[in-house]
This record gives sequence, C-alpha cells and structure tokens, in this order.
Amino acid sequence: MPVATLLLTVVAGIARLDLGLRNRLEFTRRLRLVHHQRGWVADQLRIVIGDCDRSIELVGQDGTICGDLGEQGQADRTDRKAGDDHGADGDPFDPDLRREPRRPHDDHVLAPDPAFGEGWVRISEDRSRPRSQNMPVTEPRGDESVELLQTMIRNACVNDGTVESGQEIRNAEVLTTYLEGAGLEVQQFHAAPGRTSIVARIEGTDPDAPSLCLNGHTDVVPINPDGWDEDPFGGEIINDEIWGRGTVDMLNLTASMAVVTRNIARSNTRLKGDLVFFGVADEEAGSKYGARFMGEHHPEAIRTDYLLTENGGLHGGTEDDPTVTMVVGEKGIAWRRLRISGTPGHGSRPYKSDNAVVKAAAVVQRLAEYSPNPRFHEYWRPQVDAMPIDDDLKAVLLDEGAIDEMLATLPASQAGHLHACCHTTFSPNVVSSQTKTNIIPDVVEVDVDIRTLPGETHDDVEDHLRAALGDLYDQVAVEVLLEEPSTQSQIDTPLWDAMQRAVASPFPTARLAPSMSVGFTDARVHRELGAVAYGAGLLAPTLSAADFGARFHGHNERIDVESMHLTTRFFHDVTTDLLT
Repeated sequence: MPVATLLLTVVAGIARLDLGLRNRLEFTRRLRLVHHQRGWVADQLRIVIGDCDRSIELVGQDGTICGDLGEQGQADRTDRKAGDDHGADGDPFDPDLRREPRRPHDDHVLAPDPAFGEGWVRISEDRSRPRSQNMPVTEPRGDESVELLQTMIRNACVNDGTVESGQEIRNAEVLTTYLEGAGLEVQQFHAAPGRTSIVARIEGTDPDAPSLCLNGHTDVVPINPDGWDEDPFGGEIINDEIWGRGTVDMLNLTASMAVVTRNIARSNTRLKGDLVFFGVADEEAGSKYGARFMGEHHPEAIRTDYLLTENGGLHGGTEDDPTVTMVVGEKGIAWRRLRISGTPGHGSRPYKSDNAVVKAAAVVQRLAEYSPNPRFHEYWRPQVDAMPIDDDLKAVLLDEGAIDEMLATLPASQAGHLHACCHTTFSPNVVSSQTKTNIIPDVVEVDVDIRTLPGETHDDVEDHLRAALGDLYDQVAVEVLLEEPSTQSQIDTPLWDAMQRAVASPFPTARLAPSMSVGFTDARVHRELGAVAYGAGLLAPTLSAADFGARFHGHNERIDVESMHLTTRFFHDVTTDLLT
C-alpha cells in the first residue's frame, strides 16, 4: 500500500475516533522505519487534524520532514525541518536533496513492513509509555464501545476473498492507537500488505492461572448498497440502533472487547492470568491472512487456555425458565469448486451442442433439491429446550423421522436456521464462465458452500456429492477450496461458570443454554491450539433470534445501543471473574 494511502486511511479512522477530542487532534506515533533502497530513516509519524486543515508528516531522526501528505495523499515536494513552513520545490526522497540520515544500529533486526509500502523496513518501535499505577477503577463504558464501533464501521474493511481486499490495517491502526493510550504494548502482524492483525497482552501475576483471549475480527463482508435503507458505512445511530456493515458480525463485539481491555489496563485491576486482545484480519474469507496465519506462524502470541469470540447472547426459553444462548461449537467447512466441461462452439448453432452452462444448470438444480437425512448432535437437545416454543413442537424437532416434514411448513426465516442445525447443507453461490455472448462455453465453475455436521469427513462429503449429482457426478471435476472439520468445546469449565455469573447480574433468573453455530468462526483455530472456546455476548431481550440472524451478511445490518452496553459489561465481568 502506498504511504499516502496508508496514512490517509489511518487519519480517517483516527479522526472518526471522537473520544472526547474536539476541533483539533494531534496524533504522534513513534516508530522506526528505514527505506532500504534510499537509506532514509523515518523516526515519527505525526498527524494533525483541525477544523479546516490536515497535516500528515513522516519525520526523520534529525527533524527533517521527509514526507508531507496533503488531503488527496499527494506528497508536497519539500525538504524542511519539523515545524517549518513549506519550502521550495524538491523531492524529499531524492538522495541529492535529503540530509544524511543516521544509520540504524547493527543490533536491530530489520524486517519488511508491508503496511508502509514497498521498500520500507520497520526497525523497532517505541511503545514504552508507562501504564498508570494510580488511576481509579472505573466501569467500562458502553457508549465508548458505540463510538469505537462507529469508527470501525466507517473504515470499511470489506473482505471479498481476494488478498487485496480487507485492508484491515485501517482498523488495526485505530485499535493500536486506542489501546496504546492505556499504556499497552501492541504488536502488529502483517500476513500480506494491509492484512494486519494486532495482539495486546496484559500479563497476569500467576503463571499457573488460566489465561483468556478476546478474539474480535476487524473485517466485514461486501454489501449491495441498493438493498440498504441507510448508509452501510455511515455508522449512524437511528432510533437507538447503530447502522452499518459489521454491527452484528462482529465489529460490535470487537469494539466491546477493546474497551474492556483498555479499561482493565487503565485501572488498578491485578489479573492473576494473562488477558490477550486479538484484533484479527480475514475471518470472513477463511482466516488465511488472519487467525490461520497467526496459528501457523505466531501461535505463542495468541495461545491461551480460554477464548471468547463471536457470537452469543440471544434470549430464549420461557417466562418460568428464561435462557441466554452461548455458542460452544460450529459446523465444519467443506467448500468445493465444481468444474463442468463442454465443447465450445458458435452461439448461433445451439442445437445438440455440448453447452457447459446447460450441464451446470442441471448440477445446480440437483444440489438445490438434494435433501440428506437429519442428524442430531449432542447440543441439539439443549438448543431445542431453550427455544420459546411449546412442548409438542419441541418433540417434533427432536424426532429425526418428523422434523423435515415440520420444517417444510415453517417460514423461511425460521426453517433455514433450524434445517442448517441438523443437516449437512449445500449452497451453490458462485457461477463463473467466459463472458462472450456468442460463444458456447466449454467450462463453467460452480463454487459450493458446504457445511458439515460433527464427525463428518472428506469422504462423507464426496459421498454426499455422489448422491446429490447421480449420473452427473462423473462429468464434474471437484476441487477443494477450504476444508475444516466441525469443532466443539465442553461446558463444564470455569469460563462457562463465569459467563453464567456475568449473565445473572442483569438477568438473575436466566440460565445459559449451549448451542452450535451453523457458520464458522476463528474459534476453530484456537481450539486447535488447545483452547476452550465459546461464542459469547449479551444482547437486549427485545432482539429476536429471527431478526438477529437475518442481519448477518444481509441488508440493513444494525445493533441496538442497549446490546452494546450489555455486551461491554458482560465481557468485563467475565474477564475479571475468571482472571482475578
């Protein structure tokens, strides 16, 4: 990413992070960068934002302004001291014009820093601001979580599955600045240019005490603006709801987790066990540039005994037996690309042609009509027991011989989720081919989102595809895009007990109900590293499961302010309960 683009996106995020700063914001980031092609050293990133002006500067070790970036990210061509007015035209990166920099010490380890563009190498960073030891203990502020959520929404870290998308560096920089303000040391990890995750750790006093990671992803899925009633990246509060992409998946939780981490760091709270905040990239496209990258290359940075991530906190049950659902496991992923071949020809002669599109249409239709038998996992019964429905309907949901007939009578908003909970599912979501109208295509590719039940394997998926496609199976080439099994965690743990106590504070009669998620999260990576992992949160009782579920990856995504306050308090109470 060019330096100009990076700095402007950082400024955009910081300028929106309006936590009590008005009219003028001066932001100085200590860092050490060297451009290995030009030998130039930058020592400081300084940003000043006013009502009518904006100054973005890279400051060299000798005080030279080595990069001055204007509103559109165009470098002013000048060589001047920090604080000077703009000088005569000249290229600050021109070896003939720049001052001779001091060379970095030999004992510094030079590592490429893709966040700052080609040629830049990060030497070291000065993030040693002392943490205050005498700040009063304060409760975490839900309104601070709302403000941080709005900032992250507006950064629009949209992940379309390509390596160039996401650009989570924007939210990573905002979170880094926010947490460093409490004296925390924040590490940044770049899996690819702009694909940045951060880790902040509050060390406990007892190495034998349990440790906890708060995992919040910073990317969001694409949107279709035509389906939205409000700006999907505006982050506006309308009728006590924050609108925008990521408000339920899962920037709301990420913001709350960051606020809790900062609150604990600023207070006199002494934790026995380590607390790790993990602001992670690329969850929405399979975690290759996020949690999976960290698990493979930096596992010690994120390995803990326990993990909380998305998504839980929905209310259910009955008036006499109210419940709050937490996620203890998730279905597996078995994404496949089906390649259907034909014979190319001229579109004016379709009769008896071997058209790959026509065959692909038949493949898609068979996948849509395929109905594997239901199968119940160990958490299906407690999930059904927590539903606010009568006992007769619960009995049908627990009957493998009757559930499908009943699901066919329900509206799609209810049937889709219930069906996914107890069936292996197949959703053909992407079709691609050549784009010339007058050519009969010889290849069509269909990408299928397959979600597997606990215990299912690669061979089980192939058996499903054979059963679904019948005689067409041998005409299809199958490519594995992503494959990971279903994972679960048990509930007889200290973390589960701490979550129960945290929920009981605002809702004294509610009990926790375990459930399985039909989607995937980064919890699977942490379980591989040995963690007990739950999807957690605490939502307003007025938010229904149907409305909440429809907002995931859908139009008009939004979260109510009450849920933000409840979730922030929940994460604070669970963390301090478990770790103190």
